[in-house]
Amino acid sequence: MSDYKMVQDRLYRQCFVNLCLEDDHRVNGTLRIHPSPLGYNYAQVLQQEDSIYPQTPDLVTKTPEANLVMDPPTQVTIQVWEMHPWVSSQTHQEIELRVSINGKTIQGVKPYINIVLPNRKTVRQEMPFTNSEGRSSIRLNPIKVPSGTLIPYQVCVPFSDEASFCSKGDFLIMDFSALP
Repeated sequence: MSDYKMVQDRLYRQCFVNLCLEDDHRVNGTLRIHPSPLGYNYAQVLQQEDSIYPQTPDLVTKTPEANLVMDPPTQVTIQVWEMHPWVSSQTHQEIELRVSINGKTIQGVKPYINIVLPNRKTVRQEMPFTNSEGRSSIRLNPIKVPSGTLIPYQVCVPFSDEASFCSKGDFLIMDFSALP
């Protein structure tokens, strides 16, 4: 079990063995407390917050999908996060990333995102070039799927025609207004 702590402005989280709960002070009423999406993000939260697990940094370091000639000890790091851990089927989600090589942020690379829909169809969208801080973000259109659907995605940063570095994430579609 992790401590109850603030993870964003007015958003608090506490994780247990099989579940994380969020207390969102931006929402009024009984829907203020809700489950947090599990999966990839849950594993990261447990590794970061739970003292029974080894502490790891919040950055996800990936290896190239294909051979990329780089002098060692080159290390590409992609940090990806969602603006909201869950959104309704009528709400936009924003995905942001930061790219660095050997700890130095990289400007001018053009990432893309692959969103996997429940019917296994993958939607690819180009993201803007990374800025001087190595950051890029994309605002996704609302995804009309049933409440409780987990939307996995993969953000990739191509460094050549043959090599891309990718990081996976997911977020939850939750329509609390449909609850009795």
